[in-house]
Amino acid sequence: MRRLKKGLLLLMPLLLFTTICVHVYATGLLAISPMWPTMTDTEENFEIWVKNGGTAYYPQLLLVMTEPCYDGLTSVSIDFNDDGSIEETVTVFDTAASGNVPVSYPEGIRYTVASLKDHLGIEGSPDPIYWILVDFPNGDTIEGDTDKYEVKITLNSENPKMLVYVYGKSENSETAVYDIKVPPTNPGFMVPEPATIAAVATPTLTLLAYALFKRKTFFS
Repeated sequence: MRRLKKGLLLLMPLLLFTTICVHVYATGLLAISPMWPTMTDTEENFEIWVKNGGTAYYPQLLLVMTEPCYDGLTSVSIDFNDDGSIEETVTVFDTAASGNVPVSYPEGIRYTVASLKDHLGIEGSPDPIYWILVDFPNGDTIEGDTDKYEVKITLNSENPKMLVYVYGKSENSETAVYDIKVPPTNPGFMVPEPATIAAVATPTLTLLAYALFKRKTFFS
């Protein structure tokens, strides 16, 4: 029994650290600035990059708006290279009142409609949200940290309120699944960077190591 207790004590730091890391990295490695922007103006410039390096292939924008925004919508224009040219204009969105979107994507990569409503400031509302996936120009990729991809989005609506998220593939293959995205965290909750994880985990590891050192006291 004492060996079992000591073994469990040794495993606790590893299990704790692994659990934290899985929670962080399961949410994705893409970042966008401004973060989770709710567009209340007609125009916004975005920077997108891959956190901690790497490349996102076949990137997509996920645009999500409220029902009043969609009802007053003329169009959403997207300048993917932020060079003054409009490469994409969208007007027709899918709708969802609950569940997850995009509906055809694997469960672990989708956003919950409830979370999206929270970010739009309509949490608990029975009204649907309106969403669309927009592909980046063919061949474009999003690179890590230093080479940020710039996008300019113009929302033409009488009641502008729209979120902008990003999807990507970690593999350079058309058949690969979308497995990286901007983290779908709740309002007010931030996913820590690896350095923050280490800072949080270190005191816990130290405490558990001290407990192991004093095992005679704990197990007596």
